[in-house]
Amino acid sequence: MTTLTGTFENGSVAVPGKLVLTLANGTVKDTAPKKIFLPKPIEILCPSGAIPGSTNIEETETKNTSYYLEYFPRISTSPDVFSDEQLSPFPFYTVIPNLASVDIADLVPTGYVSDVLSTGAVRIARVIASDPALAASIGGITPKGAYNISTSYKRGDVVSYLNRFFLASEVVPFSGIVPTNTAYWMEIPVAPTGSIALGDSTVYGASWNNSGLAPTQDAVYDILQSVQGTITLKANTTDAVLAGNPTTPTQATSDNSTRIASTAYVKSNLSSYAPIASPALTGTPTAPTPTAGNNTTQISTTAFIQSALSSYAPLSSPTFTGDPKAPTPVWGDSDTSISTTAFVRNYFTPVAQVEKTTSQNTGNNNFSTVDGGSVITFNSTIIDTDSTISGNSIILPSGRGGFYGIFMNLTIGTTSSASATHKHACYLRINRSGVDSFIQVFVNIVTAATGVTETFSPTLFRNLLAGDTLTLLSNSGTSASFSAHTVGSGSSFSIIRLY
Repeated sequence: MTTLTGTFENGSVAVPGKLVLTLANGTVKDTAPKKIFLPKPIEILCPSGAIPGSTNIEETETKNTSYYLEYFPRISTSPDVFSDEQLSPFPFYTVIPNLASVDIADLVPTGYVSDVLSTGAVRIARVIASDPALAASIGGITPKGAYNISTSYKRGDVVSYLNRFFLASEVVPFSGIVPTNTAYWMEIPVAPTGSIALGDSTVYGASWNNSGLAPTQDAVYDILQSVQGTITLKANTTDAVLAGNPTTPTQATSDNSTRIASTAYVKSNLSSYAPIASPALTGTPTAPTPTAGNNTTQISTTAFIQSALSSYAPLSSPTFTGDPKAPTPVWGDSDTSISTTAFVRNYFTPVAQVEKTTSQNTGNNNFSTVDGGSVITFNSTIIDTDSTISGNSIILPSGRGGFYGIFMNLTIGTTSSASATHKHACYLRINRSGVDSFIQVFVNIVTAATGVTETFSPTLFRNLLAGDTLTLLSNSGTSASFSAHTVGSGSSFSIIRLY
């Protein structure tokens, strides 16, 4: 809603009356609360000649319609009687603007107003007329002097540039665009002196041919810049630096001159050369012979190889010197492989030797019972080439059966205090698959007092099988009391495979 204000006077005298507003056609208020305004006269009494302060009228500026305004002067009171005649400028059509309030005087047209030209247009005309600067910016030609890159220009501005006049054609203000840009400027063919410009600024091209017009400096400058840019893209005749993908005629394969060689020429000549990567040489290729002892990726010539082979033995009937070595065949190998010292040594294994580091009292046991003797304990391993020693026994490992030498070195001492006949015997027990067999190593009978010590070194040779377990037993006693004997420190027990 728009609040309508204003007064009605005749000179300086207020004219009370009745203001009547009638819509030219109905309209709708489409915001809540929505309403329909009918073209029915609205009467507003103005008893003091002024529109009451609470007079609110629906605006029609956005509704594309207008009001028909009439004002009838009051001619008498009690009751009020109004004249049928209206004072100028009433009646007239007007649009109620979409404003908070409006004075009725601002709605009075400056001339005849109809629905075709609403008072909204009149309002705009009044604003333009009251602002000279705005009026000047809306239309007409405005001289702006010499062109300045920092100045903002718009349609109608005229500037001088390159001895020519140019008229700005763009409505939206712009700056930094030179007048020769035809999208923003139009050239006026008049020189600053006022004479007609004879020069033509047409860009160089086919139209210059047979033309009687003189080009402007700007047009000449443009073509010179173009030529200069083209020259910049050309290569020098001396020390030329080419770019892109330059081409050249392909010379004959046999050509050997200073002419430029194309890739086709190079590829044709390279067909008789080997590539660096994985070359496949033919004929009799040669190469420099590396120095003796060279151990790099250089090509090895036949001369280098022959020199290097002079320190190698031939495959047929070689004669080795120094300390030659060969791989050691596996144990049990029986073919034409070279037999190393390690193989020979391993062939006679296992080798096992144990000894005692402390004396052992073998006890007073029954001399007459073979299996009643005490096991001679050995608490130090001297050598074991094939894990054959297990506690006090020597076990032949798998696959190592053969003919063995069995060696013993035993120190036997008496412990009886009486002078009597002492007996001592040593047996070798061989356990094969859980069955024991005994071999008498020696029997010693001595009449002596306590402390008598004797050393025995018997040797046996036997065929043994893998898995056989060998143990030494000591049987001792006297003829009367079977007094105990001792096996002294340093006693040893050994085997070695002979074949």
